[in-house]
Amino acid sequence: MAKRRRRVAAYIRCSSDKQSETSPEQQRAEIAKLAEREGYDIVTEYSDIGLSGDCEDRPGYQQLLTDSVLSRFEGVLCWNQDRLSRGDLIDSAAYMKTLRTAGVFVHTCNDGILEWGELSDQLGVMARQMGKAQFLRDLSKNVKRGRRNAGLKGKTTGGKIPFGYAVDSGGKLTPDPETAEILRTLFERYAGGESLTDLIDWLDGRGYGRRSRGGLRNTLKNRVYLGEFTSNKISIIDKKRVTLPRDQWNIIPNNHEALVSADLFNAVQDQMKTNRKHCSPSEKTGSVFALTGMVTCEHCGHPFHGTTHRGNRIYVCSGYGEALSDCPRYVVNECEVIDAVLGRLTEFFEANQRTVMDAILIDMGRRHQEASKTGNKLDRSIANAKGKLQRMEKRLLIVDDDMVPIVTAEIRRLKDVIAADEAEKTDALSGNGQERALAIAKTASRMYDNLIAAQTELADIDPAKLRGMFSDLSLRVTPHIERIAQGTSGKRWVCKLIGGDIRLSWPGITPAVASVLSCSELGCPPYQ
Repeated sequence: MAKRRRRVAAYIRCSSDKQSETSPEQQRAEIAKLAEREGYDIVTEYSDIGLSGDCEDRPGYQQLLTDSVLSRFEGVLCWNQDRLSRGDLIDSAAYMKTLRTAGVFVHTCNDGILEWGELSDQLGVMARQMGKAQFLRDLSKNVKRGRRNAGLKGKTTGGKIPFGYAVDSGGKLTPDPETAEILRTLFERYAGGESLTDLIDWLDGRGYGRRSRGGLRNTLKNRVYLGEFTSNKISIIDKKRVTLPRDQWNIIPNNHEALVSADLFNAVQDQMKTNRKHCSPSEKTGSVFALTGMVTCEHCGHPFHGTTHRGNRIYVCSGYGEALSDCPRYVVNECEVIDAVLGRLTEFFEANQRTVMDAILIDMGRRHQEASKTGNKLDRSIANAKGKLQRMEKRLLIVDDDMVPIVTAEIRRLKDVIAADEAEKTDALSGNGQERALAIAKTASRMYDNLIAAQTELADIDPAKLRGMFSDLSLRVTPHIERIAQGTSGKRWVCKLIGGDIRLSWPGITPAVASVLSCSELGCPPYQ
């Protein structure tokens, strides 16, 4: 008789995606060789990429421990012992105890099987663990010491170099011959009244890529361009990145050559305080925009957001000016698009009442035919869940106290699965599905009445009420907008709504009812 292949899980971790000597690909290949050589079946894989071994909150690591208690595998394969943990003896003892209690072994590519049955075996595992933890502590101290000393001397300690600067051989910032003048021009143009969007277009036109508004705003607020160097802003406390209080920062004025004067820098900051182009519309107007988040640009896929311009309520494509989008400025007037949407929705419900009812009747018949099939499927699911529940209730009696919450949570989950399956079975066999289908017909009729009322009261209707109605329909609008150049400068444009697509749905509706509507015949006056 052939020997049974043991079911195992693979665990892969590296602190950085640049760890070529223990890259995820290399670990995965070596683990596969180990499994083939020893006769294991790898049934699942857990990984934590870019996370240190002394971090206990690694998602893959925590899921591995949870699944080990649930008997989803018999062993764990990994590159070596420090892939599981670089913590000290106290930290690493937690995972060792959990795996031992669950009866799960650990087999590593470099260290072999980790034995913890005899005292001599345990001492060997503990000695290796102490070495891994000490190596990590020494490395961390050396890195921190090096960065702190470099920061005190005004030298860069890694990270992205500020635009306009380069790093000299001594590690200090020095003006970059290619971009320093561009940086100064950015400050001058913004102080002169140009917007962030104007500067984004200008940079893009000169071949420096399309920046985001947030990134460019941070550039214009960065005091490094005054010659000021700041370090020790971030620290790791309880394994979390924390911004330190300003009085703990290491700030060195006149550390390197400034690219802008103090007067120019202050003028830019003053301009930012008064420039509120992208404030939330609700903060500026105190009102709700009925279609915010429901209108999508057909060119870049970004949503339109509601705002006001020269007293008019409009929707503007949010992709305009973003770093990864080359979409120009598309604008649509709120009254025009809402009027168009209400008109087409009313026509749809008026012309398709019979279609809606026919689709609902067909759906009722389908539900009846599938009820018995659904019941049989749910019976199998319930039986399977009950079997797992019995095993978990037995395991609850033998696991250690620290694993009781995990097993208890699994028992609760299985009970919820059983209850949900039984309720679904009762629902499928009782005819409640047909009752829901009839409720959909009533909803369609009520929606038609609401649309008629909304068209009549469009000038006075509360945008919040209108938005609620559109949300009930899961409305999605994709306007077709034509940009028309004005004058000969190429800088002035108007936008004209020439049509668009409207999609709607609501819970339980069939594909036959969730029709795609076209409003391509719409014609509207241009809006600048």
